[in-house]
Amino acid sequence: MRINVIIPAYNSESTIEKAIKSAIELNKYVDTRVVVIDDGSTDKTYIIAESYKKQIVLLRNKGKGVSSARNEGLEFLINEKTEDEWITFLDADDVLVEDAFKEISTRKYNSFEYINFCFKEGTPFISETISSERASYYAIKSLKNKNYNFNSPWGRVLKLDFIKKYNLKFDENLSYKEDMLFNIQCFKYMPRIITLQNIGYEHVNSESSVINNFIPSALSDEKYIYAQVKKMFMNKNKLEEMERLVGTIGLTFVYVFPKNTNSKILLNGKKRFYEVRKFLGHVEVNKAFKELNKIDFTIIILYKFGLYRFMKLLFKMKGRI
Repeated sequence: MRINVIIPAYNSESTIEKAIKSAIELNKYVDTRVVVIDDGSTDKTYIIAESYKKQIVLLRNKGKGVSSARNEGLEFLINEKTEDEWITFLDADDVLVEDAFKEISTRKYNSFEYINFCFKEGTPFISETISSERASYYAIKSLKNKNYNFNSPWGRVLKLDFIKKYNLKFDENLSYKEDMLFNIQCFKYMPRIITLQNIGYEHVNSESSVINNFIPSALSDEKYIYAQVKKMFMNKNKLEEMERLVGTIGLTFVYVFPKNTNSKILLNGKKRFYEVRKFLGHVEVNKAFKELNKIDFTIIILYKFGLYRFMKLLFKMKGRI
């Protein structure tokens, strides 16, 4: 077997070398190929990656965004022989731990198409097989469930044959939650899924992370994702409701009260609050209470009753604004 590590990179000169080295070093016990896609960097990212050209595949993208860069890597791989080939994603500011694929390399899990593994932030997963419907639920619920991560692009290994068969790609029109949508599109085709307790990934939540910044398109992206969830999981109202609840909470952090922002953007916070409240629509309080933690449930209640000032005060107390 060979595991292909796809690394999209944009202006990552301070971290890209560490990421590349962490992937190359895994060759000592499993055949690993590293594919770096420079997405139009204006710093020394490409030069640093190029110094490893004998050990990696280096591609160039035209600054179209992380989804386009990941798709460029996938396109390169599926044009080759895909039998017994696997793929995983690594962000340019994260690393794979020393024995990330040691358990996977035993080939005990070759009957699966989707292998989920742990990362150092958060609770280790429970090792078990899991249905596509349940995985979709956890993906939509995001990291709020504390037991599984099915919403990120990293922390999993997928069979390349499966990706090729269903022409799975990241939606390049999205700036927000494109990774979660990619995963539930995978689950639509019912892959055999297993979760492993092995910690293989070290994730860094930096100031540049999506959750800390204002995303102007977040509401339109969320509406699109909600429509996709509704279309993919017809008659499964629980998944739709969960997407609306968790989507509303996510919008609070990247659209209504983003952390890294300016006073001009904050001035329009009230308008954005009511836009998100409209998206949330009718909500059954008992269902929200059952599914959410205390803070998230409080946020939903503030939307339900239009209590913008109280929400703004809450975010000030938490140091978000």
